[in-house]
Amino acid sequence: LDLSEAASLVSIAFGAFFVTDITGTLVIPANVKTIRDAAFYQTKLAGLDLMNAASLVSIGIDAFRDTDITGTLVIPAKVETIGFAAFYQTKLAGLDLTNAASLVSIGDTAFRDTDITGTLMIPANVKTIGLYAFRLTKLTGLDLSQATSLVTIGKRAFGEISNLEGTLVIPANVKTIGVNAFRETKL
Repeated sequence: LDLSEAASLVSIAFGAFFVTDITGTLVIPANVKTIRDAAFYQTKLAGLDLMNAASLVSIGIDAFRDTDITGTLVIPAKVETIGFAAFYQTKLAGLDLTNAASLVSIGDTAFRDTDITGTLMIPANVKTIGLYAFRLTKLTGLDLSQATSLVTIGKRAFGEISNLEGTLVIPANVKTIGVNAFRETKL
């Protein structure tokens, strides 16, 4: 799928490419604001490039679920929400949220059952990390030092991450830490 000529594209609709044989790396153009629910669910995409997606605000429910996307995903500055199971059961190896200054919500199971490794830094404006958001990933560290707006860490959000270790400092505004949020980690 080549969107390089789609300069006027602002939204990719619900299920637009649901269960298709699209392969390769998808480059999201600069003017796309929303990738709707299940837009690329169960495609054969191997990569996702959001580097040019300067207008992207929302990644919908199941948007890239059950794809073969690998590599490190860099979330752009204007993204506010990452929906439920948006990247569930992909093959992502890394997640970079350092530029995601507008990110407020990481949905339930958003990155569950991925190969994301390394230390994850949660940005300042994130208020909610949903249920099972990073469960069964391969994270080795978690940095909440910048997460000054964080209020909720959902049930098993970081559960069953056997290599997650270190000292975890919970920010001052956190009101709820869900059941088994850090179950079976080395924290």
